[in-house]
Amino acid sequence: SKKPKKFNFVDLVKALDESIALSTKNVQKCAVLFSGGVDSSLCAKLIAEKVSGTTLFAVGLKNSHDLLQAKKSAELLNLPLEIVEIDSKKISSIAKQVSKIISSNDFLQLSIAIPEFVALEKIKSSDYKIVFSGQGPDELFLGYAVFSKLLKQKGISDVKKEQKHLFDVFEQRNVQRETALAEHFDLDVRMPFLDEEFCSIALSIPVKENLNNSLRKNVFRKLAVKKEIPAQIVLLPKKAIQYGSGVSKELKKLQ
Repeated sequence: SKKPKKFNFVDLVKALDESIALSTKNVQKCAVLFSGGVDSSLCAKLIAEKVSGTTLFAVGLKNSHDLLQAKKSAELLNLPLEIVEIDSKKISSIAKQVSKIISSNDFLQLSIAIPEFVALEKIKSSDYKIVFSGQGPDELFLGYAVFSKLLKQKGISDVKKEQKHLFDVFEQRNVQRETALAEHFDLDVRMPFLDEEFCSIALSIPVKENLNNSLRKNVFRKLAVKKEIPAQIVLLPKKAIQYGSGVSKELKKLQ
């Protein structure tokens, strides 16, 4: 079998550029799911450079972390933002709908799917057909705290094992969930960070290059810097949508 290619940052940039070009071809108008973090910000900026009619959609409960962060980041990126507020009184009925669509009652899946559902519903009613999602970088570039812990306690090969496991689960669960929700609204969801070539290069990055400080996913942050994402966004720590949107807390109250 041929030896895997040594990781090269230039190849990663090229693969990303190609993925963005391909997924935006002939698109005049689109929506981007936006939390204001580094993943969705890089996705949004690159899409907006190719598609003049790009609008960002941020979702969360009133005054939630994600809505406040999305406002700040959209201003820094100078891109139009629609704020979609989740009504906490409706969470229980939305959860019922969502669990049917994604065929799951799993707490974590629901707490991620509810904000996605609310955002997609708004995107659909605003007459968009194509929506972009910045899914993938946490799995591809070691964004989760568990990776740093494993590196300290066990070592590189355990990090790689966990990454492979999480990436496989991610492809089954996250991609399936987001696709099912988008199909429910007859929307075409596109995930440029899941391009095959981009993924295969990202998965070849030496562990220590991504985990060389407490922020993690450093090669992805380097990519964001290269694409002129403002430093205030690049240096933001990870905050998962179920917490950032405030949905997890509200769902717990209902249990």
